[in-house]
Amino acid sequence: MRQNSTVMQQPERPQIAWRARVEAISALIAIALMAPLLGYLALHHGNFAAVDTIVYDQALKARPLAPRGDVVVVAVDDASLAVLGRWPWSRAVHASLLEKIAAGKPKAVLMDVFMTEPSSDPADDDVLARAMRKVPVYLPLLFSAGYEGKSPADPFVRPVAVLAEAAAGLGHVDVGADADGLVRRLFLWEGPIDGMQPYLVSLLPGSPGPGKASSFVSDPNNRGWQLRGPLPLSFAGVAGSHQTLSYLDVLHGKIAAGFWRDKTVFVGASAAGLGDQMPVPNAGASGAMPGVEIHANAFDTLRQGASPLLLDNAPAVLRWAWIALPCWVLLACLGRFRHSMLLLLAAAAAVVAVCASAFASSRLWLPPVAPLLSLIAAYLLWTWRESTQLWRYFEQRLQQVDGASALSLELVTPRDARRTGAPTALLRRADALDRVMVRLRTLEELLRSTVARLDVAVLVCRVDGDIVLANDAARSLLGLGIAEVGSDTALVGQKLLPVIAGHSVPLGGGWTTRSGTAQPTEALSGAVMVTPAGRVFRVDIVTVDRAPSATSSGWLAVLHELTEEHRRREQHDQWLGFLSHDLRSPQTTILSMLTLDEARNAVDSSSLALRSRIRAEAERTIRLADDLIDLTSAQSGRYRYAPVELGNLLLDAMDQVYAQAQLRGVTLAERFREGQCFVLADGSLLTRAVVNLLGNAIRHSRPGQSVMMCLEFDADRREAVCTVADDGDGMDESQRRSLFANESLGSSGAGVVPAASEVARRRGIGLLVVQAVIRQHRGWVEVDSAPGVGSTFWFGLPIADAADIVVDDEEEDEEGEEGDPARNAMSATSPAGPAQSGFSSISA
Repeated sequence: MRQNSTVMQQPERPQIAWRARVEAISALIAIALMAPLLGYLALHHGNFAAVDTIVYDQALKARPLAPRGDVVVVAVDDASLAVLGRWPWSRAVHASLLEKIAAGKPKAVLMDVFMTEPSSDPADDDVLARAMRKVPVYLPLLFSAGYEGKSPADPFVRPVAVLAEAAAGLGHVDVGADADGLVRRLFLWEGPIDGMQPYLVSLLPGSPGPGKASSFVSDPNNRGWQLRGPLPLSFAGVAGSHQTLSYLDVLHGKIAAGFWRDKTVFVGASAAGLGDQMPVPNAGASGAMPGVEIHANAFDTLRQGASPLLLDNAPAVLRWAWIALPCWVLLACLGRFRHSMLLLLAAAAAVVAVCASAFASSRLWLPPVAPLLSLIAAYLLWTWRESTQLWRYFEQRLQQVDGASALSLELVTPRDARRTGAPTALLRRADALDRVMVRLRTLEELLRSTVARLDVAVLVCRVDGDIVLANDAARSLLGLGIAEVGSDTALVGQKLLPVIAGHSVPLGGGWTTRSGTAQPTEALSGAVMVTPAGRVFRVDIVTVDRAPSATSSGWLAVLHELTEEHRRREQHDQWLGFLSHDLRSPQTTILSMLTLDEARNAVDSSSLALRSRIRAEAERTIRLADDLIDLTSAQSGRYRYAPVELGNLLLDAMDQVYAQAQLRGVTLAERFREGQCFVLADGSLLTRAVVNLLGNAIRHSRPGQSVMMCLEFDADRREAVCTVADDGDGMDESQRRSLFANESLGSSGAGVVPAASEVARRRGIGLLVVQAVIRQHRGWVEVDSAPGVGSTFWFGLPIADAADIVVDDEEEDEEGEEGDPARNAMSATSPAGPAQSGFSSISA
C-alpha cells in the first residue's frame, strides 16, 4: 500500500553536533562557577551564617574538652560576699588568701581582679605584694575606657606599681563576644600596633605562650586596634565543670595545704551581682559562665592544643575549595546518573559526614552551610537548564505535530484554536498539547474502527506478545463468537501464540504449541491452522516499527482464511488420486494379459520386441501413477511429525533401493558421522524422498560405478546435512539450472504435472516429491553437477530439540500410531524456523 506523503514521520534520534557539545560544556562551566559564588553570597549576606554558628556550638557540646585535675577555680561567690561584705574587699584579705595557697606550693595563681587603684591604706598593697612574692601571681591589665585611637598613649591601665613589680606577668583578659553576644574565641595579642599586650593566660606555666601570630582582625570601631592570634575555645562543659572552691573556704583554711601542690589556681568572681558573667555556647541552664572559668577553659585549650581549627582562618584558596569541590563532584555525577535528587541528598549527606568526622577526629571545623548552599544552587541551576532544554525540545516536537495535517482529523482546526487567544505562552502551549491529544485520540478511534470493520482477521499485540486489539473477524474465525463477546475483551491481555494454538491445530507443520514459546516471531509466519469448526487459515506475523531505524515496538498478526482454497485443494488431490488409480489399473491389466499370452503362445522375434516395448511403456505408466500418488501425499501438508533418528532412516532408504542397484551393477556406500541425530519428521514421506534421490542417482550411473550416501550434523548450528553423490554422466549448467527453473512445479498450488522429458537428467516427478517433502520439513535442497563428473544432491534439516524428543515420545506412547489424527496434529511439532541457507524451493 502506498503511504500518504502528508503523514508525519517519526523523527529519528538526533545526533549531538559540536555546537551542542560546546553549549553543554559552557553551561556546565558557568554552573560550576556560579553555584559556589551563590553559596558564598547567600552565606555572608543572609541569615545562613547563624546556622553555621548553631551547628558549631552543637559540635562543641558534642565533644567537650576533658579538664585536667591540676586546675582549680577559687570563686568569689555569693556566700563569700555574704560573710566578707561588699566588693571590693581589702587587699589584705587577698594577701591572706595567697598566704594560704602559697603554703601548698602551687605552680601559679591568676588573679582575675583589677588592682589599678591604690588601696585606702597603702600598707594593704605592701602586704599583698609580699604575699605575691611567695607564689607566681599573674595580674590583668584594664582597658582604658577613654582610649580613642592615640590618647592616652597606652590604652591599658596597669596595676599599682608595687603590685605590678611583684606580679609574675601582666596581660589582657579581654574575652569579647561575637556578633550574637556569645564568647567563642579570644585573641592572644590585643592592642594598638605599637603597644600590643599578650593574653594573660598564655603566660602561665604549662601554656605554649602567645607566640607571634601574624593573622589579625582590625577593630570594627576603626581605632587602630589590632586583634592577633585568634584562639577558638574548647569548653569542658557547662559552668562549674572545673574544680571550684569557695573563696571563703580557702580563706578560712578549710582546704589542706597539700591540696595546692602543682596546681594552677584561678581566682575570680562567680557571683552574678559582680557582673563578670559571659554567655558561652554551652553555659548550661544559667546561660552564662564566669569570666574566671572562661580563662580556665582557655588555659586547658592552650596547653592541650585543643583549639578548634577554623576554616575561616585558612587561606582563601582552601575556603573556596571547600565550597566548590562538593558542587563540582555533584555536577560530574549529574551528567552520568539519572536520579538527580538522590545524588543531591547523597552529596549533602557526604558534606555533613565530612564535617562531623573532621571535627571529631582533629577538631577541624568545616562550616557546612556554604557547601550545602552551593550544592542546592548547582542542583537548581542544573535542573533549570535540563528543564529548559527538555521544554525546548518538547515545544519543537509539539509544533511539528501541531503543524502536521494528519489527514485533517482535528476536531478543532488550527485556525480556530489560535483564535482563542490564550493570554500566556504556557496556556498557548497547553492549547497546542490539547489539540495534539485530540488528534491522537481521533486517530486511535479511527484505527480501532477501521480494524474492527476489516473482513480479514487482525490481532495487534505488544512486543511481549500481549494482545491489545482484535477485530470481530478474528474472534469469529477463532470460534469465540461476536454476539456473546460484544468487544475484544475476550482477547485483550492474552498472549498471541497461546490464543492461536488454543483455538486451532496445525495443518502441515510450521507451528509450535509449546507453553514456553510465547514470544511472536516472523519465522512463524506461513503456518496453516485449522479450527475445531473446520475453518482453515494461514498466520502471517509482521513487526510494527516506530521508525525505519527503530526496534520493534509490537506485532501485527493477520489470519488469512483459506477454508475454500483448502476444500478445493482436497478435491484436487482426490481427483488426482482417482486419476492415478485409473491410470494404474489398465496398465496392470495390460501387463497381466501380456504375461498370460507369452505363457500360452510362442512368438517370433519381431512380436517379442513389440511386446517388450508395450511392457516397458506400461511399467512406465505405472511408475508415473505411483509418483503422482507420492506427489499428492507430499504436497497435501498432512504430515505426522515425530522424532526420527536420521541415520536409521537413511539406511532404511538404502535397503529399499538395494535390489535396483544390484540390477544396474551399481555399488551403494555410506559415510555417517558417529552419534545419533534426531529430526522431527514424517518418517514415511522423508524416506520416500531419500529413496527418490537414491533411485535417481542409480538410474543415471553406469555399471561398476558407485553411489555414496553421507550424513553430517552440527549440534551448534542445529542442522543435519545429507548428501547423495553419484559418478554418472552429470549435467551441464543449463540442465542443472533447469532443475530449479520452475518453482511453481513444486508449490502446493500446482495443478498440472509436466510431461517427462528424455534428457539425461530429466525433471521428473520424483524430484518434485523430494522438493515438497524437504520444504515441509523446513529444510533446503541443493545440487552440484558437471558433465562427466557426476552429480551431488544434498539437503539440510533442522535437528530436533531434546524437549521435543521427550514430549513427542510420551505422546506417541499415550496415543499410539493409530490415534486420533486431529489430536496427533495438535501435538505435532515442526522445526523452529525456516532454513537459513540454500534454496527456499526446488523444482525438479
